[in-house]
Amino acid sequence: MEARLEKRLGTMVPDVILLMADGTQLIVEVRVTHACDEAKLAKLEQEGLSAIEIDLRRYRTSADRQEIECALLSGAPREWLNNAKQEKFDEQFRNWLVAKAEREASEAQERARRAARAEEQRAMRRKRGLRAALRRARSPG
Repeated sequence: MEARLEKRLGTMVPDVILLMADGTQLIVEVRVTHACDEAKLAKLEQEGLSAIEIDLRRYRTSADRQEIECALLSGAPREWLNNAKQEKFDEQFRNWLVAKAEREASEAQERARRAARAEEQRAMRRKRGLRAALRRARSPG
């Protein structure tokens, strides 16, 4: 993994870009005075970039480097600003749900067609049975 500090990434300059061994990028924004603005959040989503924000407001006046480092690496609150994998998963899940609903609707239609056909066949058998009974009743014998 490699970390790049405040390097331009397209039209924005994130606080940190983490480059994973597989080429995946993770944007890390460090919140000290204010959160990321809506424009940056929109760009992250539009460009499909994963980003987290680490909240270091509590440590803004701290001179303890070790405390800040510990907070940055694990102790400080953090949240996803944009999770590209989650968005892809959500899209795949929505597509799966739509396909499942379509499949179930198609299966329900087929069951209804089969039930209607079966009812028609029963009605035809009843009709034939009634005709046969009428013929027997009319025939002398």
